[in-house]
Amino acid sequence: MAGLPKEITYTKVPNFILEYLMSELKGSELKVALAICRKTYGFQQQSDRIPLSQIRKLTGLGKNTIIKAIRQLVDQNIIHKNTEIIPHKYRIIIPDKGSKTAPNSSIIEPPMGQKMNPEPVQKVNTQKKPIKQTERNTTSSIVSNEVLEIARYWKELFDTQINLSNKEIVYAIQKRIYAFGIDNIKKAMINRSKSPYYKEQKPYLRSSANAFFPYPDTIYNDIKREPEDVFTYEERNNRIYKGLNVDEDFEIVPDQRDKQGRPKWKLKD
Repeated sequence: MAGLPKEITYTKVPNFILEYLMSELKGSELKVALAICRKTYGFQQQSDRIPLSQIRKLTGLGKNTIIKAIRQLVDQNIIHKNTEIIPHKYRIIIPDKGSKTAPNSSIIEPPMGQKMNPEPVQKVNTQKKPIKQTERNTTSSIVSNEVLEIARYWKELFDTQINLSNKEIVYAIQKRIYAFGIDNIKKAMINRSKSPYYKEQKPYLRSSANAFFPYPDTIYNDIKREPEDVFTYEERNNRIYKGLNVDEDFEIVPDQRDKQGRPKWKLKD
């Protein structure tokens, strides 16, 4: 490895953790993610069974803190945890090249105290093929298809247009897509739109993109904020069994699924 003496051992750490997630993750979450890197990539493995005692030894964190950090990393789609075996098996989730959860290389975080440069950063062309240039819109800012999809969905839910000429909000949306994934962002938006808390107590925040995308903790809370009228497959069947509803009362909720990947249901309007 260039830059290190031959006798120094090292562990490969994916660049996306250092360049995109380090500023987003809490200290305990970053420590746990790096510990998983050490126990997997450090031993030329994609995944491994890692006891909590080993993570505790590497990070110096307490057991409860580690458990909470692991839960948050799983929820943010940063690590995968296989609970079918003991000790549990962990791996870092590497975004597929070109996937909707991969970072947009044309949007980078500016250094502290500097304004964001709207000029796109060129990708490294490893395939020796011409690189397709990113088109600019009329505002001269770079907007990915993923950001446009989220903006359209926001307009559909809240009837409010996101200002895509605002580079800061575009960058915030892109970072949240990368950290949480498009499906989780949509879930948070749906839960936010239906939440009595926002409708009754914080209506001025409900449809504000500036009060949502810049704040990962808010998005995380909204992901967990299950709306009262959305049911899992088991809950739907239980209501039918008890005679509270009939099958025709329900319809599938778009973009929401349970842990088994099955669609969730809501009562028809």
